[in-house]
Amino acid sequence: MSDSRPNILLIMTDQQRGDCIGLDPCSPSCLQTPNLDWIARTGTHFHRGYSECPSCIPARRCLMTGTAPAANGVVGFKSAQWHPPHTLAGELSRAGYQTEMIGKLHLSPARKRYGFDHMQLADATRGAHNDYVEWLQQYHKRNEVHPGMAHGISSNGWVGRPHHLPEEQMHTFWCIDRAMDFLQKRDPTVPFFLNISLIDPRGGGGGGGGGGGGGGGG
Repeated sequence: MSDSRPNILLIMTDQQRGDCIGLDPCSPSCLQTPNLDWIARTGTHFHRGYSECPSCIPARRCLMTGTAPAANGVVGFKSAQWHPPHTLAGELSRAGYQTEMIGKLHLSPARKRYGFDHMQLADATRGAHNDYVEWLQQYHKRNEVHPGMAHGISSNGWVGRPHHLPEEQMHTFWCIDRAMDFLQKRDPTVPFFLNISLIDPRGGGGGGGGGGGGGGGG
């Protein structure tokens, strides 16, 4: 018999200001985000939702544990080994959910599962042991040094150039493609918790709030 509990999909963006969706009255007139607008209109749009911390790693720790930076051990960008007794994914897994992480987690140790049953990690568009980079190299024969990073908008600077990769080879596409594959192959007898964490639209030299549509981790 199928489990009737709701499925949970957590989509996170990186360094996206809360007013950077098209329906927000303070957003730039040129900004068009029809899919995000639909989510906001058909759900609940928190106009005054704030990240617990404006820096990436502590903000992500807050989201994963529900604890403030002073309690979870990091208040700035510098990472440290972290072994929390409870996490959002861990509690859902113990409750019988199938839990999957896709994209950027940015916690240390990097391959620690933090309660997820399975992870497909790409904390950046460069680096070793990066599932996205390995996918580029294996399936798209991109053998450049840092094949996903050479062009486009710099993730930690102010440089913006035309991207050398076609859309279907970019990090966001990879995350969504992996997510669709998970949805097609998941266990249909139990509910799922799927965390999709995108690097985009990250740009500029600043930190940024943590996760979700209201902030954007570093």
